[in-house]
Amino acid sequence: MATFLLLVVLLFQGFAVLRISRETAETWADYESTRAFGTNPLSMESLLISEGYLERRVSSESPAPDSNLALDESKMELRMLKPFTYGGTVIERASLRRKYIHKLIMWRAVRHGFLFEGAQSKLLSSEGVIPGLFSFEVFLEQQLSQIVLSLVEVDVLTWFYALLLVALVTLICLSLESVNGQAMQCICCWALAAVAFAFSIILEEDTYELTPQVPVDPRQILRMFSGTSIQMIRRASFLDISQEVAGEISRSGRRFRPQLPGVEGSDLPRTQEPSEKSAPGTFLLVPEYTGVFKLLCFLQAAVV
Repeated sequence: MATFLLLVVLLFQGFAVLRISRETAETWADYESTRAFGTNPLSMESLLISEGYLERRVSSESPAPDSNLALDESKMELRMLKPFTYGGTVIERASLRRKYIHKLIMWRAVRHGFLFEGAQSKLLSSEGVIPGLFSFEVFLEQQLSQIVLSLVEVDVLTWFYALLLVALVTLICLSLESVNGQAMQCICCWALAAVAFAFSIILEEDTYELTPQVPVDPRQILRMFSGTSIQMIRRASFLDISQEVAGEISRSGRRFRPQLPGVEGSDLPRTQEPSEKSAPGTFLLVPEYTGVFKLLCFLQAAVV
């Protein structure tokens, strides 16, 4: 009976993990299609304005209005209100990564380095991969599918360790009084929650260490990501133009791009290596994370 209940709990866990993975993949698809400039509420420009990083206001030195643009729009400009950072401490980074705009920019920074600037981009180019026809979101979704499959499919070694630990805890609980046994179960549950929370923080810190740094000026971030959404790089590949030229063409499209005083006309910004890069071997690898979370999921099901 206990084994049957354990399998039922594992089945519900599998459904939950599958649903979360699908929602994560849909979020990644939104990240990849998000445009840098525009008045759309989900554009990077609008999100940075709503979070207080930028201010959109009338330019003091507005040029003569273009006949293709509205009179008021031709006079708008973006001013920086505060710098954009990933956070200086663990607590600050954990609080900032709960914000949509921070998760979006970090994801796009990883994608930008993967497709355009990092060592992986050179490998893709050498293999003849065209960035405009390569979906980073689909690539990550395939990797996520393998991880989800590993979490759901419990191997023999995980069964052995988990059942051994559960048997030990059960023997201890049976040797105690009823109240003490319930307290022991609570301690085990909260211990599992604490370990899972600790590993989630470690995973977030590893993500921070491996994420390329973006410019602190939010306007430079917009310039760097301009023309790199999945729609724009596909358009660039069809027109046989480079990513830099695609950004220039994007400026003259139907979408209005405000003026960027102080940064307009400067060199196109690039991502940089993390400022506090750890030594090789200090990161946990994907198989290690998968093994830990697989064991935690199985122990949780066993305790329930």
